Amino acid sequence: MASIGLGKIGLNDDDELSTINVRDFGAIGDGTTDDSQAFLKAWKKACGIRAGYVNFIIASGKTFLLKPIRFEGPCRASYINIQVLGTITAPKSIYEWGGQSVDNWLIFFRINGLIVNGKGTINGQGSIWWQQLPKNNLFHPLDGVSNKGPDALSFVGCNNLKLDHLNLINSPRRHVVIFNINGATISNLNIIAPKESPNTDGIDIGQSTNIQLHYCNIKTGDDCIAIGPSSFYINISNIACGPGHGISVGSLGLNGRTDKVEEVQVRDCTFTGTQNGVRIKTWEGGSGYARKILFEGITLNAADNPIIIDQYYCPNNMCSKQHTRKMLFLHIVSMPMEDLAILFRQ
Repeated sequence: MASIGLGKIGLNDDDELSTINVRDFGAIGDGTTDDSQAFLKAWKKACGIRAGYVNFIIASGKTFLLKPIRFEGPCRASYINIQVLGTITAPKSIYEWGGQSVDNWLIFFRINGLIVNGKGTINGQGSIWWQQLPKNNLFHPLDGVSNKGPDALSFVGCNNLKLDHLNLINSPRRHVVIFNINGATISNLNIIAPKESPNTDGIDIGQSTNIQLHYCNIKTGDDCIAIGPSSFYINISNIACGPGHGISVGSLGLNGRTDKVEEVQVRDCTFTGTQNGVRIKTWEGGSGYARKILFEGITLNAADNPIIIDQYYCPNNMCSKQHTRKMLFLHIVSMPMEDLAILFRQ
């Protein structure tokens, strides 16, 4: 994976420069030429500008082919706004990705004040992975199990992050990953993958705090939203989910760990044709808690399992039931009782 960071960059006359266009750094945008190095050159320039606000333009009307890239900070600008106006596409063969061991496609690392928006499209070309890799090698990464296939868009240590008005389609694995972040606002995302696509979660949150997630349309083959261990103060509202597996807290407690999730609010969300509505899943033998979890104003349309609380989560059915210590507070209101069905496994 290519990687570039701040490095030693002389500012000189660049102090007032506030707009970077990838076309000016050699990006072609014909959908077949590898534009990865051009993007990295443009990122190096943008990250080195000492300014309050820097625009990073991904031009409309163009399709930019990118291999796995790591955009790295910290950067000198207070805010960098990546405007995705065109299309970004992944390689169309696993060979071009560099093999099957790739974990990430586009990863943003330690960039505070990052804004990613625009009405462009990010296409992960996931079908080549779904077809060539057996499903039993595609276990959920939040469960800590080795996984084949890369995540499309990952943000690690990017505090005060903003994502909005993006179209993400056909990620090989998870579409958006939020990890080790304090403060993020995610809104108006359109995330789509086929119902049969394995492990194509819409948005996964782990070890993060103060995350706001609103007004997104998510149709995938797995969880619309998954909230992993050490996540606190997660506010989710006005999500249209389905098809998919619903909104999940967990899984928690893998390999006997003590995991904690607290202050999660899910409000005014609609589930259509999903495997589940809302779900809390904990591995047997684990400890900790999922508490102060609020589900309110949930609308269910042909959801197979409206609410699941599973304290013996074991996707491979190879577990021996052990005692699981839990403190769980579940508050559900504003749901018609004739539509309410709760499945407890404990």
